[in-house]
Amino acid sequence: MTKTSTGRRAEPWVDEGYPTIELYTGDTLAPERRRKGLGAEPMACTPIAFASSDGLTRLEPAQSVSTAWGARLT
Repeated sequence: MTKTSTGRRAEPWVDEGYPTIELYTGDTLAPERRRKGLGAEPMACTPIAFASSDGLTRLEPAQSVSTAWGARLT
């Protein structure tokens, strides 16, 4: 959970299909724009899964997979 400047909380949630969450910052932006937000990307496998197969889900033709994620403000 992350508390916002208004006192509200951002609560992201994921199901078991997302063992990894990658976070992004604006640290590479100009100083006046840095740390203005945080990006979160739920990931079904690691960022290097194609190279390592770590967490990679392989589907046969006609197979499918369903996952769920979201966020709420409280």
